[in-house]
Amino acid sequence: MANNSKEMDMLNGKLSGKLILFALPLAFSSILQQLFNSADVAVVGRFANSNALPAVGSCVALVGIFVNLIVGLSVGPNAALANLIGQNKREKIHDMVHTIITFGLALGLVLMAIGMITARTILIASGTPREILNDAMLYIEIYFISIPFMVVYNFGSAVLRSVGDTRRPM
Repeated sequence: MANNSKEMDMLNGKLSGKLILFALPLAFSSILQQLFNSADVAVVGRFANSNALPAVGSCVALVGIFVNLIVGLSVGPNAALANLIGQNKREKIHDMVHTIITFGLALGLVLMAIGMITARTILIASGTPREILNDAMLYIEIYFISIPFMVVYNFGSAVLRSVGDTRRPM
């Protein structure tokens, strides 16, 4: 371990255990993000009208695609920044962190727009019944408004993970 208890030294010592310790919080964070949709299903099923539950349920696959895409895209900045940290290029590290966060915000806005534009077509293609399509669109549009925040969170987490801190992002 490095001198900070929240950091992991991936350059020295046995790597296999460190990779598992690095990957588990990343996987757990992705699972938690997927569970937001499950929580929505539970709340809607309890308190909303009879069309709301199937409307939210019809969006599960679309939500999963975006969550997995965002988590996957955050691995690239993680690797690039970790490379600079390993090379101890302080000035480039500073610039890279700002670039990662700025790019994350821009990417979040682009993904939000793509989601808003394509959601109806995807829901129809996936067989969402017409009687719940409007409710499903309302839910998924609210979800897509959160996409820029999710991307910035995941890219910010990538910054922390690049120095070996996998606990704090959770």
